[in-house]
Amino acid sequence: MRCRRVDGFTYVEMLVALVIAAALFAPAYRFAVTVLGRAGRERGAVEETDAVLDVLARDLRCATTDARQAPFYIHAGRLRFTRSSPRGPEEVDYEFQPADSDGGLKRNGSPLGVSVTSWNLRFFDGEIWRDDWGWNADQNRPSDGVMGLPLAIDVSVRLTDGGSLRRVVPVMTAVINRWTS
Repeated sequence: MRCRRVDGFTYVEMLVALVIAAALFAPAYRFAVTVLGRAGRERGAVEETDAVLDVLARDLRCATTDARQAPFYIHAGRLRFTRSSPRGPEEVDYEFQPADSDGGLKRNGSPLGVSVTSWNLRFFDGEIWRDDWGWNADQNRPSDGVMGLPLAIDVSVRLTDGGSLRRVVPVMTAVINRWTS
């Protein structure tokens, strides 16, 4: 009797092909896991910084010119102003310190826990964007009297991973005052 040959692959041939495929796909799998892990960490840092920008935007939207409190000004990485709150006027002090010192962004002395390497603020007065607001450079102190509030503030932050976030925040008190006058 003659043996008939059946077309197809033997068990050994299938095992050899499976080993070769696994050897080819293992580095690609490791690379994909590394890239996805890095993307997740970066997304976490961006979300964390975005949450801090939400807090800053909330504070800036409620900024007020209460003459009995701190004037609105920016100087040497520090932004100070008074915001209205349900409990009454509240002084707010944001400060940025480079990473080689205490590092990062603070609100009223408390670290915000974000990985920010720099921040930049610009102020819109209704006609042009300004790099400073409410600071008397000649006398090295806040300007006398109430300079008023900017209509909007452009907030840009650079993250330690090289990314950046930017937000333009309207200062509602200034917008309402300008609109009603």
